[in-house]
Amino acid sequence: LKLTVFNEVLSMEKKYQRWLKSRKGPLFGSHPDAKLMDVAKSFDNPKVAPILDVGAGVGRNTLALARRGHPVDAVELTPEFAQIIAKEAKVEQLPVRVIQSNILNPALQLPPKSYQLAVVAEVISHFRNNEDVRSLLLRMCDVVKPGGLLLFSTFLTDPGYEPDQRVRELAQVQWSYLMTRSEFNSVMAGLPLQILSDESVYEYERTHLPPEAWPPTGWFEHWSQGRDVFPIPKPPISLRWLLCRNN
Repeated sequence: LKLTVFNEVLSMEKKYQRWLKSRKGPLFGSHPDAKLMDVAKSFDNPKVAPILDVGAGVGRNTLALARRGHPVDAVELTPEFAQIIAKEAKVEQLPVRVIQSNILNPALQLPPKSYQLAVVAEVISHFRNNEDVRSLLLRMCDVVKPGGLLLFSTFLTDPGYEPDQRVRELAQVQWSYLMTRSEFNSVMAGLPLQILSDESVYEYERTHLPPEAWPPTGWFEHWSQGRDVFPIPKPPISLRWLLCRNN
């Protein structure tokens, strides 16, 4: 028996570039997030309600919002993903501006107090520390209009559960970066964000997506319930939808 072992460190862009070559079907689902579209319906005139989509992937949310009439700025880290969005938006002549960048890049310039809604779906799960989470939320506060909305998803622990270092490291490996409720409260402290709702992503999407769209991907159910970290019936973590108003 001969084993060849090598170490390979890939950036997030490289990992997602491999997805394009190795995975079939919609990478993140064929339909937009049900929670996002329900929030978007609260705007009577989409044309005057610009939206920022952070971590836009291949555009399932961006394109759906633009088809509804919203001007959308899509920030996407992976160049190939950004190109897919731009190509589709051009073909359909949609009001989409694609920005290929890391949302945490200080050089990235976004118009201040300009968006009626910002969505950050399945992005914080890739993070590595709470400081970056706070930096992201601070930037969202800067670009969302006063009275505007921020919708984001993040893994939170159940009340009373305290993860040890091994759990935290495994969560990072599984793209399930987690925070305790206490840590989340510290991240939110002092920000002009009023939490309007706090809901399970799994439960909301399962209930509100059309039957043909569930599950979005083969990995979504296990991942969103925290089972990639805890392969047990009831993990002490879950992916949550947080809807906030920027005051």
